[in-house]
Amino acid sequence: QPMLAQTANGEEKAIECSVISIHLQHQTVFNVYLRDISARRQAEREISSLAKLASENPNPVLRVNDRGVIVYANEASEPLLTYWDCERGQTLPLYWRNLVASVLNDGINKVYEINLEEQIFSLLLAPIKELEYVNIYGRDFTQMRMAEIQSRQHQSELVHVCRLSTMGEMSTGLAHELNQPLSAIINFASGCVRRLQAGSGGEAELLDAMAQITVQAERAGEIIKRLRSLVGKRPQEREAVNLNHLVLEVASFIEFEANRQKVEVSVELSDEVLPVMVDLVQIEQVMLNLVRNAIDAMKQVDISKRKLLLKSERIDNKMVQVLVIDTGQGMPEETLSHLFDAFFSTKKGGMGMGLRISQKIMQDHHGMIEVDSQVGSGTTFHVILPTDSKLKLPGF
Repeated sequence: QPMLAQTANGEEKAIECSVISIHLQHQTVFNVYLRDISARRQAEREISSLAKLASENPNPVLRVNDRGVIVYANEASEPLLTYWDCERGQTLPLYWRNLVASVLNDGINKVYEINLEEQIFSLLLAPIKELEYVNIYGRDFTQMRMAEIQSRQHQSELVHVCRLSTMGEMSTGLAHELNQPLSAIINFASGCVRRLQAGSGGEAELLDAMAQITVQAERAGEIIKRLRSLVGKRPQEREAVNLNHLVLEVASFIEFEANRQKVEVSVELSDEVLPVMVDLVQIEQVMLNLVRNAIDAMKQVDISKRKLLLKSERIDNKMVQVLVIDTGQGMPEETLSHLFDAFFSTKKGGMGMGLRISQKIMQDHHGMIEVDSQVGSGTTFHVILPTDSKLKLPGF
């Protein structure tokens, strides 16, 4: 019978007491045996505690045998049981039975996500092949997923703000670009009115002028469409595009700004098609930011030496890149080491977020931005993106 005994120094210990009677000729004597069982009781408590580990776990813990029967599920597993519409001792739905069988067959851990109405669980299926069952460990990461969604929303807001800032700084050039087709429309329309009032000009001349008005109106419409796509709020939409097309789009956007700053812009496109899966507007934003930085970097350089090169090329079978090469004054190592830090800017009044956001956009596209620069020799930015020859491009 387990008992508590007190030692000479006052310490209490669990003991086991055994009493054995011995009958002699004229008397009966008793042998009393006391055994210290403190260590055994501690081991029993630890075993009992370990046995409760799964039941006390605040996360779902289940065991499913090779036939797909739920042989154990703790209290935290109730949302999953409700989702599967089954109870302990019952069989999982067919889809999940097949997953269990697949995990047992492969003998490797696999992770699946299950989206309930109000909760999102990550389920780790861990096979125990020698005993032919699978342990399922669940983790509720609803809050984490919501935080990720909010983070993406905040990032999208910041990207949008920076895009508006870029467009605002380019407003003079964009107004000039839009003014050209509008001026042409006015000129052709005025010419038609004068000819009609004077009764001169044949039908062919008037039709040609009206055709020109249509062409210029379509050009103005295309410019407005491009502006709206750049400044408008929109969900991320990825599509297969030719990287060469992106380079030409960016070159057309900065044409007026480059002319105003007396910068000679050259474009060298790869002879081959460079397919990439990207959000067109976001990657254009990245390249516009780099190109505008390059133009700004050459303000202190002699006009005859202001040259900007946009070059697209293939790096290997998996990666392609656009090089933005300027002949500015270059950057020292100290500046390069902080170039992608938030709120770091070499421009007076700059926000210091353009390159930081550009870097994040590239990371989201599984790409990167690299930079080479030497003081007095200019700077080269590498916009590197993954490519896949299996991508289907419109018109190719």
